[in-house]
Amino acid sequence: MARDRILIVEGLPSTALAHAAEIEKAGYEAVVVYSGDAALETVSQNPAFGAIMLDLQLPDTHGLEWLRGRPEILELYPVILTTADASLSTAIESMRLRQPGSSPAISSQSASKCR
Repeated sequence: MARDRILIVEGLPSTALAHAAEIEKAGYEAVVVYSGDAALETVSQNPAFGAIMLDLQLPDTHGLEWLRGRPEILELYPVILTTADASLSTAIESMRLRQPGSSPAISSQSASKCR
């Protein structure tokens, strides 16, 4: 079922596999790709995903730029942004791209690093 599949877009294989393990432990199917181009190809070939987990630092693009160039992604999928960059400017920029009707959510750990 589409809602049970999550596309993980992460440039670092070790991080991608860690995300996938946690997602699978929660009962979802994880599909892992390592670049923005691979993500676009994956959703083009099989768009049946319940959400996309997108890292901001990809080998071929910045996650926010990737989303800006594909506004339909935000219309079709909930997007979970991940990053090692805990800067306030990145958090603000990410919130500007949020999906219609969504509420901003920043983990307390991330928020404390932005202070």
